Amino acid sequence: MLLDELYVIFQLIRLQFRLFFFYWFFGVLIGAFITTFATDWISDALCQIQQEENRFSLGSIGTIVLASVLGAASPVCMYGTIPIIISLGKKGVASFLLVPFMVSSILINPNLFFFSFALGTPLALLRLAAALSAGICAGVFTGVFFREKKLLNYEGLDFGEGCTFRKKKFAFFFNFHEIFVKTGVYFLAGLTLTALFERYFPKEILLSLLGNQSHWGVLIAISIGVPLYVCGGGTIPILSAWLEAGMNPGAAIAFLLAGPATKINNLAALKMVLGVKNFIIYLLFSLTFAGIVGLLISRIY
Repeated sequence: MLLDELYVIFQLIRLQFRLFFFYWFFGVLIGAFITTFATDWISDALCQIQQEENRFSLGSIGTIVLASVLGAASPVCMYGTIPIIISLGKKGVASFLLVPFMVSSILINPNLFFFSFALGTPLALLRLAAALSAGICAGVFTGVFFREKKLLNYEGLDFGEGCTFRKKKFAFFFNFHEIFVKTGVYFLAGLTLTALFERYFPKEILLSLLGNQSHWGVLIAISIGVPLYVCGGGTIPILSAWLEAGMNPGAAIAFLLAGPATKINNLAALKMVLGVKNFIIYLLFSLTFAGIVGLLISRIY
């Protein structure tokens, strides 16, 4: 009996692997390519922002959008983003331009975006739009409410001066190997959890909690995303199974916004530059934004 169950689980994992491997593998390739060949360009573009805009006004919206797009295009992890933020901040780049880069970089990156197509093209594009919108809103919020206040703290944090920061250039194959190994573990874990969900979890329960008829689906998805989101490589398969079981797309987007925004290693990095008070503001902004966007998408669907 036990062997029969293990065999069924193995077959389910194999099926999930065949469904998702293409999206995950090519997402890793894209991430490695951008890390190797485009990281310097992204840093240069951020440096250029300093010369074009350094005081918030209504005309700054376009530059905030650019900063958010650059954040979404950045493949580096949060501990790679923080040195860029500190370096540019010490040079004098305004917080309302650094914050949208930081927020959108937390929520999405090129390999996660490509992997998200496993959930379907509409949801992948919605995830990208939501991540960019979060960055833009965070930039505008910073410009309006922190015009004369200090938001980011650089004291005691030294990663180099000006725009000279560069992530060390590794060979493409090394970057590919690094991303492959880091995300591969979570990818396999996600496939396993998906197989267990498919085999043992009553879909009626999930439908009642996260389905279209659930008035609390978005809030429940946020509550689940905060403790459970570890890596996008492990989240996509299980989220796909939930969607197939009837999960509301708005709840799925809320999960994908709240999860990375509150991922533990991201929070540890953010705490370094935000301080306690601004860190709490960041959490409230992120969770509120996830809830609003999730509810809007739920209404549309």
